[in-house]
Amino acid sequence: MKLRHLIYPLAAAILTGLAVTSCSSTDSEPQPPVPVTPEQPADDATAIVSFNLNAASFGNSSRATFPAREAQFNELIQKWEVYIVRDGVVVAAAKSSPSDTDPRWNDVVTVELPVASGYTAYAFANIGDNFIQKTLGFEIGAKIDHDKILNAVFPAETNETHLKDLTLIPMAGYLTDIQLKGTVNETFAIEVVRLYSKVEFAFVKKTTQTITVNGISIQPVYTGSSFVMPNYREKPIPDNPFPTFSPRLPDNPTYGIAEVTAQESIKDFVISVPDDEQEKDVSARTHFYIKESIAEGKHPTNRFHIGINLKRGNQKSETVTALADDNLKFFYRNDYVLFPIVISDYTPELEVFDYPPIGGYPVQVDNKGTEFYATFSSSGAFDILARLRDSQGRTIVVKPQSQGGTSENYVEGPEIVNAPKDFKLTFDSMENLWRGDFPQGSTETITITFKFHIEGLVYTRTLYLLSK
Repeated sequence: MKLRHLIYPLAAAILTGLAVTSCSSTDSEPQPPVPVTPEQPADDATAIVSFNLNAASFGNSSRATFPAREAQFNELIQKWEVYIVRDGVVVAAAKSSPSDTDPRWNDVVTVELPVASGYTAYAFANIGDNFIQKTLGFEIGAKIDHDKILNAVFPAETNETHLKDLTLIPMAGYLTDIQLKGTVNETFAIEVVRLYSKVEFAFVKKTTQTITVNGISIQPVYTGSSFVMPNYREKPIPDNPFPTFSPRLPDNPTYGIAEVTAQESIKDFVISVPDDEQEKDVSARTHFYIKESIAEGKHPTNRFHIGINLKRGNQKSETVTALADDNLKFFYRNDYVLFPIVISDYTPELEVFDYPPIGGYPVQVDNKGTEFYATFSSSGAFDILARLRDSQGRTIVVKPQSQGGTSENYVEGPEIVNAPKDFKLTFDSMENLWRGDFPQGSTETITITFKFHIEGLVYTRTLYLLSK
């Protein structure tokens, strides 16, 4: 079974052995049903037909289905309903037992049907009876328009009428052109596809400091209605990093793109690794679910933007950012995407040096977490040093990539947000300093923003130049 798990390279070496990757099928994973060889022809005009409902992808499948060995109970089939339609009319229906609440990858539905061709089976898992019967119209004897079902939408906001349990992931699928031959044990497979994608974060801590993750966000994320039924013909092919088709979203201008914040269950999510385990593969994971979403045209970078609010030890909380891999153009329903996030030992700092005249006072620099305030008593030349400091007080200087900065650690900018027209900074590659001149008689606060790229994450630091 080829499953392309979308795992990004920034922590590949650290997460070796932790991430589920493409694999061969084993007995511990869900399997598509094996066709049964008919034993004998049926004696009458009806046939006992089995429909194997499967929450695992097979055939032309999602790029990466939910991990088989790590599936949560709400990601599996718990309650199901199957409706059989012929000539546009519902001719049979079957439901799981109300007392059967065990989550499972597969379930078998058996119905007796007249021997004929042209059947279509519609399967729903974890979706509420009221939505299936009242909204979609599935009842014995009811007329069903297949095209309308393929374009039916699941609402943006759900309640007890839409889901059998609000904690469960809705799934749906269908199979057309079913022909019954009247043989024994005729079996057909229906993949019920989850309407959502699973996004998981694996935090790897390369520091002895206690790290508290207060929240996670990812944007742009589609928040409107979703189509109930999957588009099997346009699902991404396994192991193909450049899918041909993007998700099909309902065409309604009132549905927008918004940020999704981390669930309450991961608030105050502490990553603390004992000193004697620093060299081991240790990660702390959390996840949430999002709808099918497209980044292109919905974010200035045309990529998915990740924000993580974290705190180091007793320091102030700050939000660090990262961009998803450029190849991740969209999230498709049933996708499983794992983002390894490495939190290093280094925190960014800015230091300012000036050259006051005789009798003048040196610049005074105040560090307030992510903001630095440099107060000048006079005009004149000054330097800015960007560096990283670890928990032991050791420092390394970081440079722009154009001046020798590494792909893991470099500084972007500086961006001068507010300054006099003639104010500028130049980088001295010999001294690894930004040089400038504080304007004579300036009363305007000059704002300069630096972005430190540290092992895949972006830390923003702002420097304010003020005059006494």
